[in-house]
Amino acid sequence: MKTFVRSLCLLIAPFLLGACHVVTTPRPVGDTPVNMVKAEWDGTWLATGDGEDKSVFQIHVTDEAKGYSVMGAMEFKDERYTVQQMSLHLRSLATKKSGTLKLLNVLDQESGRWYPVVLDRKGDTMTLRWMCPVKLRELAKAGKLPALPEPPAPSSTTSATAPMPALPADLSVHADEAFTAALEKFIVENGPDACVNSDKEDTISAERLIKE
Repeated sequence: MKTFVRSLCLLIAPFLLGACHVVTTPRPVGDTPVNMVKAEWDGTWLATGDGEDKSVFQIHVTDEAKGYSVMGAMEFKDERYTVQQMSLHLRSLATKKSGTLKLLNVLDQESGRWYPVVLDRKGDTMTLRWMCPVKLRELAKAGKLPALPEPPAPSSTTSATAPMPALPADLSVHADEAFTAALEKFIVENGPDACVNSDKEDTISAERLIKE
């Protein structure tokens, strides 16, 4: 597991999921902005994943009423420190089975697309679960979500001595507006469990250490 910052940053490289399998949407998922009270969010957080790797980052709320904030952290790379920063947007869905669900949407600055993450917050501890492209494709095949383009077939390369193993197909889901709206409706009716990664290694927990 790489650092929380590099995982969240649109998965500058999708370390968290172990491959290039991600879910993106053209807008934040959730029909209602959630009020982000600065006193409850601003400060320094410690994130942990499936291993012993940990990372420290800061969150600062920029618009309480609309649920916008920025997250930043220092990263040491190529013999120098650099600042990683990203925009977050907290929204909610009123589900019929799970109550009010909160989603922390992460903006990819380059593409302008969003990475929706299911948020569970208790006190100063939060848990993040990523949308699972494999599950979304299964739901689409079952007719519960709009059809998706088939992923590219695995490729293989043959050397003079032995064939190379096939590379995994990219199962990423880059939703359009119609699919995003259908996904929200599905979550309202059924809850998020059928859409998110359930593996412990694909879950990140973070605790606020210093309040500002």
